[in-house]
Amino acid sequence: TLKLDDIPVRKHTLEKSIYRFYEQYLNLLATGYEVPFMSRFRWVMAVLDLLYVFLALFQKRKNGKYPASRFDSIRSLMYVHILCGAILLYTGTFLHIQNEISAITKSMDTETYRQVIYYGFSATGILHSLTVIPAIPKVMGEKRLTIPLYCLAGVINMINSIALAIDPNLKHAFLLWGSVNTFVFVRAYFLTLSFAEIDFELLYTVSLVLAGWTTYPLTNQDA
Repeated sequence: TLKLDDIPVRKHTLEKSIYRFYEQYLNLLATGYEVPFMSRFRWVMAVLDLLYVFLALFQKRKNGKYPASRFDSIRSLMYVHILCGAILLYTGTFLHIQNEISAITKSMDTETYRQVIYYGFSATGILHSLTVIPAIPKVMGEKRLTIPLYCLAGVINMINSIALAIDPNLKHAFLLWGSVNTFVFVRAYFLTLSFAEIDFELLYTVSLVLAGWTTYPLTNQDA
C-alpha cells in the first residue's frame, strides 16, 4: 500500500494547502476579520485615487490655480502636501490590488520588502499630517465646522501613521489609506455637487462633512 510518506512532493503540497486553509479560516489574514463591504469599498477608493489627477485638473480649471491662490504664502509646503498625498494614495491602491490578487497572510506580511513599504508609508503619512497644520487657517467653508473637522482629519491621519510605524502591517496601512482618502472624497463630493446651484462656502462644508461620514465608518476607523 502506497503511503503519504512515500510521496514527499504530494505531502509537501498537502501540508501547504492545509496550512493556507487554516491561515484563512483561523483569522490569520493580514487584514484580520473583515466584512465583505470593506473590500468592496476599497475598490471605490482605488478608482477615485486613480482619477484624482482629473479631480485636481477640474479644480484648476474651475479656480484657475492648483493649489488655490489662498495657499500662495505656503505654496512650497502645499507642494510637499500634494506629493505626500499622491504617494499615500497610489501606494495604498497598489497594496489593495496586490491583496485582492492574492490574499496577504500575516506570515507573508512580515517579509522585508513589505516592512520597508510600511515604514515608508508611515513616514509619508506623518509628513503629510504635519503639512496640514499651516493649511488649517486657510480652509474654506463655514469655518466653525470646517476648521474642527479639518483638524480632526489631520489628527486621525497622524494617529494611523504612528500606529503603522509602531506595528507595521497591512491592516494599519489600510487604516491610513482609508483616512487619507477623506480628502479625495471631499473633492469627489465637491465635483458632484458643484453642478447644483449651491453657495460655494456651503458646498465645501457639505462636501467635507459627507466625506467624513463616508470614509471613516466604511474603512473601519474605530478598529
